[in-house]
Amino acid sequence: MKNYGSQSVVASLTHKDTDKVYFSQKIPGKGMITWRNFEHGYEMGLRGGDYILQWSGGGSRVNGEFSGEMGSSISVFTN
Repeated sequence: MKNYGSQSVVASLTHKDTDKVYFSQKIPGKGMITWRNFEHGYEMGLRGGDYILQWSGGGSRVNGEFSGEMGSSISVFTN
């Protein structure tokens, strides 16, 4: 996530069905963060469903962008 503005913003990711907040982090002005679920305690991934990615400038205009990847893998075990 990149913050192009000069003021800090807070970005958060919330699972809609459970209201579980997976992260809430401050991004400094002209800064960026990289959040990877497996580096922050969610080695098995996040819940399925809908999410809200919210940016808040606390009264300042928000100017930023994000990119993301998602994936799943299916393991097949045979005897």
